[in-house]
Amino acid sequence: PRGVARARGGARGAPRDPCRPCAPAAAPGDQRRAHRGLSPVRDAPFADRYTLLERLSAGATGEVWRAHDLHRGEVVALKRWTEVNADPRRHAFEVAALQAVQHPGVPSLVDHGRALGICYVAMTLFEGATLRAVLHGPLSPTEVRALGLAVCDPLGAVHRAGLVHRDVKPEHLVLDTRGWPPRVSLVDLGLAHPQGAPREVTAGGVVGSLGYLPPEQLRPAPPPADPRWDVFSLGCVLAECATGTAPFTAADPRAVVARTLLGAPLPLGRVPAPLASLIRAMTSPRLEDRPADADAVAHRLHAISDAALSVAGGGHLAVVLGHPASGEAPSGTTPMMFDGATVDPALLPGDATARTLGDGSFVVWMAVTRLDATAAARAVQCAMLLAARYPGQRWSAVVGDGDARGPWPRGQALDAALALRDAGGVGEVSTDGVTALLASERFAVTPRGAHFVIPARGSQSAGT
Repeated sequence: PRGVARARGGARGAPRDPCRPCAPAAAPGDQRRAHRGLSPVRDAPFADRYTLLERLSAGATGEVWRAHDLHRGEVVALKRWTEVNADPRRHAFEVAALQAVQHPGVPSLVDHGRALGICYVAMTLFEGATLRAVLHGPLSPTEVRALGLAVCDPLGAVHRAGLVHRDVKPEHLVLDTRGWPPRVSLVDLGLAHPQGAPREVTAGGVVGSLGYLPPEQLRPAPPPADPRWDVFSLGCVLAECATGTAPFTAADPRAVVARTLLGAPLPLGRVPAPLASLIRAMTSPRLEDRPADADAVAHRLHAISDAALSVAGGGHLAVVLGHPASGEAPSGTTPMMFDGATVDPALLPGDATARTLGDGSFVVWMAVTRLDATAAARAVQCAMLLAARYPGQRWSAVVGDGDARGPWPRGQALDAALALRDAGGVGEVSTDGVTALLASERFAVTPRGAHFVIPARGSQSAGT
């Protein structure tokens, strides 16, 4: 689901009447997460206050809608419980959790009550891409560390409020698209539970999401809720970011449970040792071996140096790759084999280096100081200029870790660009999730399978 904004007020206990409406809690003038002018899909306002616009998600505890709050004049996230899961105590727990946590990256209570026999909670709405939407392949080690720190910020607030989230996963991490490292919002406190409390009132069965659940939550009689449950889940997320594959994934859910309970070794491959060691500690089957909470994870992430994560020479690169697209050239053009004299140097940035590969591909790379929107825009713009001049090729553009020293670039950025060489079509620039996230402020980015594409012509957004 899309997320919601920060809570105000510090009460941790459940309200005496969990379905009694509360006063609006967030400032009416906060427009950062509100979007106006959307067409309603329902005529009659729910609870005489909310015009339902779009259903964002549906799950075990209910459904979440984008809704227009007629009282506040803003768009909010409206969660409505389903009849089969309408235990008012579960509603009260979520209301209490929203009131307990005060952080700009954690859900904020706007209103709650009961209408048409249905309990509901309204929260300010976060807009952005979930980590699941942009995670298509492994991130670089420095990107994994940056993302981990960004998640520890709101998750630490949840833990300091005396709660366990119990459902940390890529779908519940909403990324601000304005830069990297991103600001991350942790959404959906529907399963949040007080630390040290036994299993709560929800109906039996597994509470959480398979593949991210710690072994304790899979056992018939789990121990009291512990922040280290969330540490395990976050470790699974970081492992997936580092390798491109969820660590406990399997086609059969029973196999996922077995691998989690048995503590199957994580296939971390080429992940640098300090980061791999932390991820393995976070996903240990033994509760006592994990960092105590999100703040402890952040402390260990901060202790990992850039040098320990980077390839020899360190640094960041913007890489553009052109690849012959035989059989796909537009009418009147011919796929070409690049050579050293092929590309007009006037098309390349002054600090760029260009080389040809043996298969006729052409690679351009530039050292960049930061992985940010400016670096991504430079890579994409370079690819677009080349694509306009040489229309019979496929193009990919990536920013990431790498070493620009020597006759050839090395590192994650080049590997990612090479992996995308056949991904896009003629007239498109293909890219990975991180570069797409950074470039989305200036270019029209479209997801396609396990990657993203940007039209090579006329794709820049207005005003850029």
